[in-house]
Amino acid sequence: QKLDVNGKIAIKGQQTIYNAEAEGGFSGTLIIGDGGANLDDDNSTGGYYNTFVGIDAGADNSTGKQNVFMGYFSGADNTSGENNTFIGRYAGKNNQSGSSNTFIGNSSGYQNIAGSGNIFIGEGSGYNETGSNKLYIDNSGTTTPLIYGDFDTDELTINGGLRVVQTDNSPSQAIYAKYDLSGNIGALASDAYGVQGNLVSTDLGDYAVYGYGTDAGSEDGDSYAYAHTLGGVKGYNYFGNPYTFGTAGFSYLDYNRSGGAFGGNHGGTVWGSMAYKNSGGATYGGYFTSSTTGSGKGSAAKVNNGIGAFGELFGADIHGEVYGAYIEGENYALYSDGDVYKNGLDIHLQNEKGQNQVLYTNVSTDVTVMTSGIAVLNKGTASINFDASFTNVVSENDAIVVTVTPIGNSNGVYLNSVNKNGFEVKENNNGKSNVTVSYIAIGKRKGYENPPLAQEVISADYNQKLAQGLHNDNDMTTDGQGLYYENGQLNLGVHPSTLPNPNKPAPEEPIFD
Repeated sequence: QKLDVNGKIAIKGQQTIYNAEAEGGFSGTLIIGDGGANLDDDNSTGGYYNTFVGIDAGADNSTGKQNVFMGYFSGADNTSGENNTFIGRYAGKNNQSGSSNTFIGNSSGYQNIAGSGNIFIGEGSGYNETGSNKLYIDNSGTTTPLIYGDFDTDELTINGGLRVVQTDNSPSQAIYAKYDLSGNIGALASDAYGVQGNLVSTDLGDYAVYGYGTDAGSEDGDSYAYAHTLGGVKGYNYFGNPYTFGTAGFSYLDYNRSGGAFGGNHGGTVWGSMAYKNSGGATYGGYFTSSTTGSGKGSAAKVNNGIGAFGELFGADIHGEVYGAYIEGENYALYSDGDVYKNGLDIHLQNEKGQNQVLYTNVSTDVTVMTSGIAVLNKGTASINFDASFTNVVSENDAIVVTVTPIGNSNGVYLNSVNKNGFEVKENNNGKSNVTVSYIAIGKRKGYENPPLAQEVISADYNQKLAQGLHNDNDMTTDGQGLYYENGQLNLGVHPSTLPNPNKPAPEEPIFD
């Protein structure tokens, strides 16, 4: 059995069900509620395929077609808008001509009048939006919804945090992004990396990962400590476990002028690379430069340095399997502010006619200074004054040794007197010749009559300690024993201060919880 009604069904005089297809010829239109009173077929093309459910849902709809309005006053003011879906009390209430909108939630899209192609999800979502092709997902009428999108520009904005949890390995990244114009790829939270980038573009200056830090002169750090610096990219390990690093850069170094990790000034005139292959094909653990021409001093100001090293025990620890260090400079190659110890020869090379002449530095058991010269006796006597450069640095507390040698026939000569200012020489047997003599004067250096020596350095076991304490960590089969200086002694071993601190501050609260 069925109830067959020709017309509208009303309860207490108010329309409740209206089959507009059967009653008014509006194909596919069904109304549950009191809407549809203004349907207009617009030359048999309007008002078709609508579904209105709710009091005043689609109340003013005339030519609008293919709409679904569900809820009290949903789409109430719509007249010609098409292909809209409004669900919720007052959803799309003020829409008149806007088409292809989807509003889900009480009062969602309330103020929209002519905007089209919008999607608003949530109570009050997109309440004040009047434009087109927008996405709002929120539970309020805020203009900064939790999720905002623009279909015209294909941009999505999340006003808040985003958490993505990948529960299996398909896909292999929790968040994957690809820029179609270049092919560059970025991913978050993969099986092996927190952040991963794949550089496809080859424009100069492109990198797989880019960090941009300070951009104003007032943005200063206040120390070198972990939480007191500012910058573009930061790496941090709370535990300094073996073979772990805060940041790392690696490369096969296949070709020249390539490196593992790079740092430099903006113009590229001052830079350094960790793991570098130079233009001659030689590889370096670290390569640093601030000189662009290598043309020498010239008249321009020189202010930059290649490398700076400051240390407690050693300022630098340099080992070469063939050569230790090559150092050059126009004013000097090496300046040592302090004593110099060596256990090998001090060799000089002087080029003579295309061949190097080998010269050796004289050594002494005392710290001495020397001067020499030529003098001529006058009737068997000569008084020689030392140069000021000698008298200023020779000790007054120790005797100066002077050796005089006649050049030519004489009765021989002897020293009549010697002091720090000079000496007097006379011919033997009261001779009166005018013979030429040469002389050498040697005295102890003033202030270094009894020089204090670093006893641990002159000790016979010093080299052995260095060999055991210092270590090439590229040899992973053995470890260095460690060195430390304490109470005037160089000790072989690990100082307690270098051991892991059991009382170090607790790690920061994780930002990923």
